[in-house]
Amino acid sequence: MGIDKLNGTLDVTGDKVQVSQATAQVGGGDINLGGSISYRPKMEFNLALQGKSVRFRYPEGVRTLLGGNLALTGTTQAAMLNGKVLVESLSFTPDFDLAKFGDQFESTVPSQPGFADNIKRRPAS
Repeated sequence: MGIDKLNGTLDVTGDKVQVSQATAQVGGGDINLGGSISYRPKMEFNLALQGKSVRFRYPEGVRTLLGGNLALTGTTQAAMLNGKVLVESLSFTPDFDLAKFGDQFESTVPSQPGFADNIKRRPAS
């Protein structure tokens, strides 16, 4: 996915980057981003993302239109991802293969843990 028409303000201080009024188009939809990232004494972030009508073509043969709100807070060692992703539209092309789609969910263990392994999500209420 590409980012188009990225526009916003980044205020950089001695130990923090403040993201203000950042907007972009992703997958033909609109994205708004705000929050901050502190990098001293350790990396901490508090970011919020709002999306509307973002086209997502994954996996092959599936077309999805998404919207929603997400918040990412914490550190690189312990992060929390909260929010909702709404499926505005879902369609399948004639080439969609349900068996092939199911095969991609086989369990594999990554060779080294990464940042995504440290993100937790809040249980749905």
